[in-house]
Amino acid sequence: TYQVYTAAPLQSKVLILYQKLNERILFSTAVQRKKMKGLVKMRVDMIVMAAICTTFVLEKTKIKQLSLSKFALKEGALQVVLESLK
Repeated sequence: TYQVYTAAPLQSKVLILYQKLNERILFSTAVQRKKMKGLVKMRVDMIVMAAICTTFVLEKTKIKQLSLSKFALKEGALQVVLESLK
């Protein structure tokens, strides 16, 4: 479950969803983030800085394609490598 999303300039469906999630994270308290479904408790504090950094990279690089894996980074990267070997 690896998907590639090609984005039109910051208006693609996946980027709009990212922006909504980003706003939710940035404007929430630690208590609210602890209650967010799917957010691992150990990430509650660092997710804000990660969201800021991710937004910075997206804006500065003008990325037009995002990849999404339902697995952790290692498993997602491994899947890409394995698919390239086919």
